[in-house]
Amino acid sequence: MEVGKTKIAVILCLLLLFFLSFFNSVSDGLTVKSITSSRLYHVLDKYNSINFFEENHILNVGGSGPDNYSKIQNAIKDSNDGDTVFVWNDSSPYYEHVLINKRIRLIGEDKYSTVIDGCNNGDVVTVMVDGVYLSGFTIRNSGNDWIDAGVKLNSDNNIVIGNIFLNNNFGLYSYNLDNSIICNNIINNSFDSGIHLPFSNNITISNNTITNNRLKGIFLYDSNVHCTKRNLISNNTISNNKEGVYFWFSYRTNISRNMISNNTVGISFNHNSEYNIIKNNYITSNKENGVFLNSSAHNQLRNNTITKNVNGISLKYSSYCEIKNNYIDSNDYGLFLHYTLNTYILNNSFSYNNFYGACLDHSTKNYIRYNSFVNNKKIGLYLNQNSNYNVIEYNSFIDQIVHSFFEDTYTNTWSYNFWDDWDKIGFYPIYGRIHLVNGFISLTWLNFDFHPSGIKILSCK
Repeated sequence: MEVGKTKIAVILCLLLLFFLSFFNSVSDGLTVKSITSSRLYHVLDKYNSINFFEENHILNVGGSGPDNYSKIQNAIKDSNDGDTVFVWNDSSPYYEHVLINKRIRLIGEDKYSTVIDGCNNGDVVTVMVDGVYLSGFTIRNSGNDWIDAGVKLNSDNNIVIGNIFLNNNFGLYSYNLDNSIICNNIINNSFDSGIHLPFSNNITISNNTITNNRLKGIFLYDSNVHCTKRNLISNNTISNNKEGVYFWFSYRTNISRNMISNNTVGISFNHNSEYNIIKNNYITSNKENGVFLNSSAHNQLRNNTITKNVNGISLKYSSYCEIKNNYIDSNDYGLFLHYTLNTYILNNSFSYNNFYGACLDHSTKNYIRYNSFVNNKKIGLYLNQNSNYNVIEYNSFIDQIVHSFFEDTYTNTWSYNFWDDWDKIGFYPIYGRIHLVNGFISLTWLNFDFHPSGIKILSCK
């Protein structure tokens, strides 16, 4: 029995010596561990679909600890998968190019004061392995070659959260990125785009501030075409870029609850960008279009407030879309359809637009129902140039000098609309004009609402 007790005592002593040695070696990192754990576990709980390893060890960079590293890259070299590299701001800025080739968490003490500076050359931070967590840095001054970036993700299943990207070519760039989260970042003054993600799928971009990027705030190219899971762009502030959100041949993205303002174009879909949903956004004061769809069918715009743009919503060669429950106010042109067909325009409010509430040009077989056209300064609804076979019913036309007008269109169906200047029994006349002999002859023409309504039908969001 005495021998057994002796063995147990020896084992306990060895364990005590091990823990004392371990705590002495990381004495300067104990505070770091208490700081980082709450932050890390909060993120892991929130995004538990990403399978991180358990936290094993913290390596410190900068600061005053006796075993701290002076370079971030040296700490990464000595780390193992699952470790945390914590970077103190007292030794900032760190002038280096960081290559992450271990599955680690790289965390800065404070995003405003912990700086990684690329000295205007190449990529500042490059991620080469899956499952990296990057947070707490100002990442600035990449090179200006065409794919240089503040952060380049050459892997999947990553979280980039709570950083500042400043004066890079691309703030964040990745080719063929999958299953990653980009949130709570500030992305400013990129020479090209703030976030550029060609061929990327199942991406969440949320709660970022993306401003003053020379070309695009967010650029998705050839993304989510074959992926059934949807990309998500939500709760971002996107302003003062050329294009706020720009899609090229990109599918199945939800764009929701964003503040998109003072760009040249707020949201732009191009070249067969389909099955996207734009909902609950506030889109204001963009210099050209609030939302522009070009050759992009089967998209939905719902419950957006679109105000003070030149064109609130503009569709060009973009059919089979749904525009529903939007408040489209105080633009120059509320809605413009050009060569668009089979689109449903339902329950929107078009009000106080400087020219037209809605305009259709060479657009046929569209359904315009349950909308209100109120106090648009020129014309409520204008149909132009072979915009035929449209169904216009159950709308309200209120407080406009000209409720509706058409040119060179012939066969549209008008029924059950409310006209505030009509209190008679019979058909309501809708005046228009047709041009013959190449425009040399102009004739006044009439359509009729054969069942004008005496009941005001106001749209609601």
